[in-house]
Amino acid sequence: MKPTFAALVIAALVGSAANAGVIYTNSTPTGEIATPGSTSYSFTGTGAGSLSFELAGYRTLDGVNCCTDTLTVDLNGTTLLQASYNLGGGGVNTVFVGSPIVTFYQSGSPETYNGTANGGLIDITLGAAFAGSNTLTFTYAGAAQGLGDEAWGINSVSAQTVPEPASWMLLVGGFGLIGAAARRHRTTAAA
Repeated sequence: MKPTFAALVIAALVGSAANAGVIYTNSTPTGEIATPGSTSYSFTGTGAGSLSFELAGYRTLDGVNCCTDTLTVDLNGTTLLQASYNLGGGGVNTVFVGSPIVTFYQSGSPETYNGTANGGLIDITLGAAFAGSNTLTFTYAGAAQGLGDEAWGINSVSAQTVPEPASWMLLVGGFGLIGAAARRHRTTAAA
């Protein structure tokens, strides 16, 4: 049986939409990393999208104050985020580079993340452009105070792409063609 034009358009659209979605996920926590320190992830995937991760602060990780600890997130050598967060050490939450979407919480309660000496967790989402082979690096800089005083870690990382605008236009145009083909088929059947 010969495929209809509408079936061919649908197949092309489904193939195009299949290029969107999760390209990398890692839910294995790094555990405590001393400050200063870094950790990296490598994955493959191309397209514009978003990068989400959970940052864990242990004990007295500082925001901007006398002992500022600074997080830098680089993707393929480009800084997506540079910020300082109060995760138990006091100070002010400050973003130096980037536009993150941030949700603060600690022990399941957003109201208590700011407690002194008891760390905290932050979910962060950033816009990102992935380029085939990707290297994602998290670095924390600050005074070396030892794991007994402060540490940090990454609990989970997820990278996902979204369809490009051209794909959306193809999708809309394809639905228009399918509608026109269906209308023509009804007109022919009625005659």
